[in-house]
Amino acid sequence: MPKSGGGLYRADDHYDRRDIHEDRDSVNVHADLIIEEILHTVKDAGWLKNDATPPLAWARTAFKKSRVANLLEFGRTVHAEMEAILAAARTGVSVRGATLYTTTFPCHGCARHIVTAGIARVVYIEPYPKSRAVELHRDAIVTHDDVTTPECGKRGCTDVHAVRFEPFTGIAPHRFVDLFSLTTNAGIPRDRKTRHSGERIPWDVQNAMPSVQMLPLSYLELEAKALYELKKVIEDEEDQP
Repeated sequence: MPKSGGGLYRADDHYDRRDIHEDRDSVNVHADLIIEEILHTVKDAGWLKNDATPPLAWARTAFKKSRVANLLEFGRTVHAEMEAILAAARTGVSVRGATLYTTTFPCHGCARHIVTAGIARVVYIEPYPKSRAVELHRDAIVTHDDVTTPECGKRGCTDVHAVRFEPFTGIAPHRFVDLFSLTTNAGIPRDRKTRHSGERIPWDVQNAMPSVQMLPLSYLELEAKALYELKKVIEDEEDQP
């Protein structure tokens, strides 16, 4: 949360106004206001079957899959990418031509500031489907699967510099837990000594197991399979009398 004077609120601040101290998330508050405004608008226009206005709880369910439920504009939080740019500005450090590393693909709010700040490259670990960054800034952003770059339309013009958004390749942070912790992310213990005597367990190349679980499918194939199974369950439920 932004605080007056610069920077963000911290847990040990004497005046801590983070969202944890608020009754409701401001995003949800404004989403309800937008839904109520839509209901009153369609009612006044005579588009409802009767004069009764549906209860807000019903309307929330109806709008659950719409973009109204995923609005970012009314949140109080400052995303990590935005704070990194602002922190550099507060300390007089230029980010022009720099590379920004982030855990998640930037939202469209952060993306416009990344472009404006002059950052040349963004490396992310996790995708973020709700982001409209590429859709809104196709003229200034290219992703790893783009085969062309934005053009101004003039023949021979090379003065168009797009910010490159690309996925991280290498050992992601959570992999360090799997590689070096006594317990993996999946909760599997890794014994390095006997529990009773404390003697070291010698490493045997013939019986050794990989530290990281080797999945036969990529995460894209696993997601596709999970989606297929979910659709089957939904269809079976709909077919039941």
